[in-house]
Amino acid sequence: MGQLGAQTSETVRETRNIIIGKYERLIDRAKKNGEFKDDISTQLAAFYINEQIANAMIQQKRGERAEDIRDNLKLALSVFI
Repeated sequence: MGQLGAQTSETVRETRNIIIGKYERLIDRAKKNGEFKDDISTQLAAFYINEQIANAMIQQKRGERAEDIRDNLKLALSVFI
């Protein structure tokens, strides 16, 4: 796989920042409603969730079973409950 050009790399960074920001807002709302552990950094949780979803997408692309992907995500995200 080749490297991305400068403009494409910047667009990827900007898109990732937008997504992380959306996760952060979602997490903060959940914390206020008592639906998310408040002893975990919002930023850390947002990055972690983003990475878990990326991993699930990779698993999906490899053709892994949907049930296995779901189970992996449930386990990975259980740290927040």
